[in-house]
Amino acid sequence: MGFVDYYEALQLSSKADIDTIERVFRHPANKFHPDNTQSADNDRFQLILNAYQALTNPENRVGYNVKYQEYWDQKGSPFCHQWLTLMTFKGCDPHTPV
Repeated sequence: MGFVDYYEALQLSSKADIDTIERVFRHPANKFHPDNTQSADNDRFQLILNAYQALTNPENRVGYNVKYQEYWDQKGSPFCHQWLTLMTFKGCDPHTPV
């Protein structure tokens, strides 16, 4: 399995603080939780849970951010995703149309 963008999974900027991550996590976690829906999407719920666990633990987040930066350095600008327009990376022009 390749790299999984946990910021994308939670639709967050990589600059989000822990309080924001916790707040944003609640809605999709409730939406996709197997106990709360008849059409349970266990894979989606597990992705959201993994993202939350990786991004709210400071040690895990540091390690994840290194992998995240390496991924985007290889792939190119994260501005290919419209919702990431608040992020800043060297060499990126946030005003370039997607």
